[in-house]
Amino acid sequence: MAANIVSTQNLPMANFNPNIGGKIRPGIKVLTKKAAQNETAVDLYNRGIAAGVSFSIIEKYIKDKCKLDYPLTPKNVPYFRVSKSDFSVPEIADRIMEMYGFDNNSEDGFQLYRLPIVFSIDDISLILPHGLKSYTRSSIQYWSEQAQDGTRYCKTYAEPTMRNNRAVRQFGGRPIGLRNRNDGICNPIDCPEYQDKKCNLTGSLRFSIPGIPGISWIELPTTSFYSIQQFTASLSNVISIRGRVSGLHNNKPIFYLTKQRKNVSRIDDSGKPTRIKQWITELEADIDMTQLFQPMRIPQDGSTPSLVEFEELADIDMNSELEMDNPNRD
Repeated sequence: MAANIVSTQNLPMANFNPNIGGKIRPGIKVLTKKAAQNETAVDLYNRGIAAGVSFSIIEKYIKDKCKLDYPLTPKNVPYFRVSKSDFSVPEIADRIMEMYGFDNNSEDGFQLYRLPIVFSIDDISLILPHGLKSYTRSSIQYWSEQAQDGTRYCKTYAEPTMRNNRAVRQFGGRPIGLRNRNDGICNPIDCPEYQDKKCNLTGSLRFSIPGIPGISWIELPTTSFYSIQQFTASLSNVISIRGRVSGLHNNKPIFYLTKQRKNVSRIDDSGKPTRIKQWITELEADIDMTQLFQPMRIPQDGSTPSLVEFEELADIDMNSELEMDNPNRD
């Protein structure tokens, strides 16, 4: 049955798709026990890691060469993975590791454990797009979108209109509609795909890295509910105090990506709660928040604060502000 086509009024408009120049991965993949017994698989894995190839490409070659269906399995680690093949300009991956990688004197050795990042916009929904998504082997099947009133909808591509036994060509992409289930409302508890683990939470954090050239953003994909929740809380907290998350503070980055070892809870298949330790990606605000809402102090001698003191307190450049306010400027 074809999906209903609905007006985009009160629903999110076309997805914001910025130019992504590369991805930093929050974890790694290792060979399964079966694959680790295959010498060719081990050789391909080691060569791929040394060459900076992404795990998806390594896995594809092992599947093709060794006829193994699932040769790699995810592993939770305290560092981030930077692969050359994940960047449109591979040299950027080397540059990131040169600037921010270090050896923490552990068995993991030289890795990317912590990274300063900068945001160029203040809209959290664009900085941190996330939602539930279900895929077929070839493409996305269903995905969630949240309306302005907070309602979460289940979206899908509409069936093509047929004319003379041929699909009508569409202008502007395939039409999108609400799924013909539950009045188009996304309800994971009542969703067969979600209950079968075919529909899962996925998101990405989009940012720039100081010292890394280019206008494209870097992306950190994640499927962790805890990370997305923590990202949102950190961004919202800084906005509530500072008014924005974009830019620098005192010419320094505000945020750092890092990992923390924490106990996380989950419900197993039998319905019982369990707790396990996991490395969770978090967004740190490397700033003294009290500096942002301290009132301006008037000196005891009655003199007014200097322009430099005002600039530091307000985090602005008064020369630029005065130029913008000059009615005689060109």
